[in-house]
Amino acid sequence: MEDSAVVNALNLNRKLPPSNIPKNILALSEIVENEDEQDEMIQRIDQPLERIQDSSNGADFLKCEYNRDGDCWRSPYTNEYFPQPHEEDMSEAFYPSGLLRDMEEQANDMIKEYSNLYFTNPLSNAYFFETTEEGFGACYLILNELSSEKGVKDGQWHSLHSFTVEENVTGKHTYTLVSTVFLKLELAGGLYGELKINGTSTKRTEQTHPKSSKGSEHLVRMGKMLEKNEKFLRDELDSVYVGKSKQIINTGRMHDLYGTNKTILS
Repeated sequence: MEDSAVVNALNLNRKLPPSNIPKNILALSEIVENEDEQDEMIQRIDQPLERIQDSSNGADFLKCEYNRDGDCWRSPYTNEYFPQPHEEDMSEAFYPSGLLRDMEEQANDMIKEYSNLYFTNPLSNAYFFETTEEGFGACYLILNELSSEKGVKDGQWHSLHSFTVEENVTGKHTYTLVSTVFLKLELAGGLYGELKINGTSTKRTEQTHPKSSKGSEHLVRMGKMLEKNEKFLRDELDSVYVGKSKQIINTGRMHDLYGTNKTILS
């Protein structure tokens, strides 16, 4: 069977620089001409996180596909969309309520505490949404930004953790997590010159637990999976991108230091 335009576009996207994802999507949209296929492609490509302000309380929150409706995004703090849309434009907009909204509010408190333990200047949010009658979805986001600090000209960490929770045929709950991390690091200093690192990594995890109707139990299970996935991705990016770059730089320094000098054996 011939690959679809969406599959080909996704395969091409994996080979393009992760630092240019918004530009890459615009270019790929020229290849995928069908509008429905364009929407599918955009939904399947994780993008670096962006901020928007909740004008009701002045607090920033993060934008993603899971809190988006058209050109508006739902704030997890007030459950309202911003920029403020016309009422007739939001007749089909999603607003979580009941247990789903309660879990979302608790999850925002939990991800804030978690991100403050691991990051210097984080902005984090969680969004919950309906999937089926017996299941739901959730997305946890963390954005950490540094600038002009300890030789870092520009540093960004974007992590996106997307959950689906479904009841399986045995009556248990299956939790599927897809985690994606974007790393951007630009160093500048008189001692070591300039260095730019851009990388991305993804990990998928699945766990099955006894069925539960308690929101707090769902949150604990998802929290443990999220922390484990993010630690794995953090270690992987550190070893693959940062560690390898250090190795290459140090090799060059060793050559400059010893390559032209005579030794005892020379």
